[in-house]
Amino acid sequence: MKRILKSLLLAGASVALLAIARPAGAQTITISANVPARCTFSNAANIAFPGTYDGTADVTATGTITTQCTRGTDYTISISEGNDPALGSRQMEHTVTAGEFLAYDLYQDAGYATAWRETTPLDPPGTSTSNAPVVHNVYARIALGQDPLIGAYQDVVTVTVTP
Repeated sequence: MKRILKSLLLAGASVALLAIARPAGAQTITISANVPARCTFSNAANIAFPGTYDGTADVTATGTITTQCTRGTDYTISISEGNDPALGSRQMEHTVTAGEFLAYDLYQDAGYATAWRETTPLDPPGTSTSNAPVVHNVYARIALGQDPLIGAYQDVVTVTVTP
């Protein structure tokens, strides 16, 4: 009798626990979210060529583009041709005398082998492995052999990050 009573009490307690854990009419709710691919600039630094250009040697400079993308985002970076693009290179225009130019170009590598253009974005494309900022170097070069007018030259390019 004791054993039967003990079994009935345990069975009753189990049923009571089930009733508490899962009340009648309970439903589930699905919770969801979407994290889009997104990239922003945290910095795009200006590039100023050091010293002077006299046409006898290349002049080089380095700048940076810092991007920040959501983790897992594949992205490209392209750089426009500037205000006065010429065949095969970009041009800075004289800041005083219109129509006077100094050719230069921007590259993805320190060996100046891959020009960085609007139609030639970052190669290979970047993939964000974290939400941390990523610094991309931009290598600039004014090639030797030009005969520019004395004075200051300037150009403006647009940098675009596309996820």
